[in-house]
Amino acid sequence: MARLERHGWLRRSGAPGDGRGVLVAITPAGREVLGRAAGLHAGIIRTLLLDQLDPDEQELLARALTRVAERGPGAHPEPEQPWPSQPHSA
Repeated sequence: MARLERHGWLRRSGAPGDGRGVLVAITPAGREVLGRAAGLHAGIIRTLLLDQLDPDEQELLARALTRVAERGPGAHPEPEQPWPSQPHSA
């Protein structure tokens, strides 16, 4: 955060009513850098991942990622669908 702030890409301020809290806001310069980075990131994902898959594989990946995204951040598996057990090394 400090480095992003030094570059002028974000600004931090105290949270009203919470002496420990910090509010972070992206600056116009930060928004511009983020826009450039997002385009570069999308190109890399396309080249290194999507271009390596045929259309059926791309569709399968899209369906799988859509399901993950619909569950939302921090979602846990349902109790009736436990995580697969991991082998333990001796």
